[in-house]
Amino acid sequence: MEHESAAGRPWLAFVESNTTGTGRLFCASARARGHRPVVLTRDPARYPYIALDRVDARVVDTSELPAVLDACARLAEEAGLAGVTSTSEYFIATAAAAAAKSGLPAPDPQAVEQCRDKTRQRVVLADAGVRVPRFAEVNDTASALRTAGAFGLPVVVKPVSGSGSVGVRLCTTAAEVERWCGGLFAAAGANDRGRVLVEEYVDGDEYSVETFDLHAVAVVRKHLGPAPHFVEVGHDFPAPLAPGDHERLTGTALRALSALGLGWGAAHTELRMSARGPVVIEVNPRLAGGMIPPMLRVAQTERVAPRRTPTCWRAKGSQAQPPAQTCR
Repeated sequence: MEHESAAGRPWLAFVESNTTGTGRLFCASARARGHRPVVLTRDPARYPYIALDRVDARVVDTSELPAVLDACARLAEEAGLAGVTSTSEYFIATAAAAAAKSGLPAPDPQAVEQCRDKTRQRVVLADAGVRVPRFAEVNDTASALRTAGAFGLPVVVKPVSGSGSVGVRLCTTAAEVERWCGGLFAAAGANDRGRVLVEEYVDGDEYSVETFDLHAVAVVRKHLGPAPHFVEVGHDFPAPLAPGDHERLTGTALRALSALGLGWGAAHTELRMSARGPVVIEVNPRLAGGMIPPMLRVAQTERVAPRRTPTCWRAKGSQAQPPAQTCR
C-alpha cells in the first residue's frame, strides 16, 4: 500500500504492532517527524489503524528474521530506512536483531532475547544481587508441586515466555498448582517446549518504573483485578509513595537494567514493594503497554512515545541523550 509521497521521507519500519494504544501512537509520531511508518506484518488486517490512518504495510513472514531483513533491505533501497523497532512484546527481539544487522541503532539483540526468557532474566538479576522472587523452572507437574512445597503456598505459576499476564496465575493450593501447570504444559507450543516457571508470591503494592536510556521517566502505581489473575485494570501517576520509596524503586529498576545490559531506548520494569523493599517481578525491554504512555502524555509535558520514536534512528555514536529528568 502506498499512501504517502516517497519524496524525502525515509521509512521507519515496525515489526508487527500492538493492536491498540502505542502501535498507532508510534506510527503517528513517526509521521509527524517527517518519516514514513510502515508495518511489516503477516496480516495487515489484524491492525485496524493501518487502514484507518492510511499507514503503509508490507506482508512479511515476521517469524523469520531473514524475511524481515530482506524487507528492510528493500525499504532502504527505495527511500532509505531510518530505523526498525516494534511495539509488540513478541517481536522486540526480532526488531532489535533486524536493526542491528541493518547497521541501525538498536538495543543489544542478545540482551533483549535474554530478557524475553523469564528464567534467564531472573538468573542474571539474582547473580547481580537484584532482588527477585525465589523461582524455579519446571518441566512437569511433579517438580512444580515439589517447588511449591519448598517455597510455601501461595505461588505464582507462569509460562517462561509471554506477555500481558497471559497464562499467569496465583495458586493457593497444591491442586491448583497441578491443574494450572498441567494446562500450561498441554498448551505449550513447539517454541515453548513446555517450560513453566514457579515462583514465590511477593505481597505488596505493584509499580512500574518507565525508563529511557537508563533515565527514570516515571513511576506508576498499578491496580490489579481480583486474584487469581494479574490483570491490570488501572494506573496512578504520579504514584502515591512513602518517603524514599521513589528512589528505592527507580534505583532498583536501573540496577536491573544495567545487569541485563539494557541501556538503550525504552524499558518497562515491574516491581512490588515488599516488606523487604523493592522486588523486581519482570523487566520488559520496551515501552509500557496498555494505556500507560497516553496517560503519561496527558499528565506530563515530556511525552513518552514521541521521545521513543526519534531514538529508533538516532545516529550511532551520537552523544545526544534524552533529558535526565525524573517525573513525579
